[in-house]
Amino acid sequence: MLNTTLQGGHDRILSKATGMADSARNTQHAALEPDFVIAGNVARDITPSGWAPGGTAVYAGLVARGLGRRVGVVTAAPPDVVAAGLPPDVAVARADVAEATSFENVYSAGGRVQYLRATGSPIPPALVPAAWTNAAVVLLGPVYHEVSVALAARFTGMIGVCAQGFLRRTGPESRVTPMPPAEWDALPVLRHVHVLFLSEEDLGGGTGREVPPAWLAAVPVTVLTAGPRGARLHVDGRWSETPAIPATELDPTGAGDSFAAAFLIALNEGAAPPDAARFAAAVAAFAVEGQGPQAPDRASVTARIERHSVRGSEHMAHGTRHATLGPRS
Repeated sequence: MLNTTLQGGHDRILSKATGMADSARNTQHAALEPDFVIAGNVARDITPSGWAPGGTAVYAGLVARGLGRRVGVVTAAPPDVVAAGLPPDVAVARADVAEATSFENVYSAGGRVQYLRATGSPIPPALVPAAWTNAAVVLLGPVYHEVSVALAARFTGMIGVCAQGFLRRTGPESRVTPMPPAEWDALPVLRHVHVLFLSEEDLGGGTGREVPPAWLAAVPVTVLTAGPRGARLHVDGRWSETPAIPATELDPTGAGDSFAAAFLIALNEGAAPPDAARFAAAVAAFAVEGQGPQAPDRASVTARIERHSVRGSEHMAHGTRHATLGPRS
């Protein structure tokens, strides 16, 4: 029997088999539906010091919450992993599964090597509460192939997708590597999407790290993040550049997810894509400067953009440029 738990906004546990409801937890958003929904599994990230919750659902969810949005997460994960990653005022529609998608991360001077230790479960499309299907903003954020075309089709608002979880594959010893883009049947998903988020790392399984033209044609906006070189935007058939915001990098994990959440929020609130990218770059700068998920508020983000704009003008006046560190997926 598949049990689904709806926590937060409606405070009840629903059984798909019986339809019975039981009381769950109360939240400050009890009377309001989410206006920012993330579909993706909350993952268990294993490190030498233990484990921590991870995935787009956590990193993007906390950013959206920090920016004042009412957040809902649709996921297939055990309750302890969800509780460790998401605060009580985030509404959660959860498929009750025994095992979380789990990654082991091994760090060295050469960077991170990632291994898949548990695949996890797909997210049932029927798990999405009817009232969430018309959320203003939706971010599809799979960690390992748990989001289906049918799940994407459940939503009617502005939809973004972080492609990383669609472009992962495992090799010897379950080591995670990028899948060649040609191996992902992307168009059935992208036909439902308004913004596609990729990193150069995501395209590492192909040649030249170029976004396939068919993907660009399928979505109105494509964002390609490039670490310290910032991000490139593809809108109306043209590419433009957005520089990264200077940051002292401590941990780049989740910066791409943070960028995606901030970009969608700004775009939904009326910003043009270049302005949304500048806002998202500032949020991503906060993300790389902390250990674990970061959730800057709007005032902090705005102040950082303004400081960067002033410093950028000063550097331009002196004919110099400064190195930047920024969003990475």
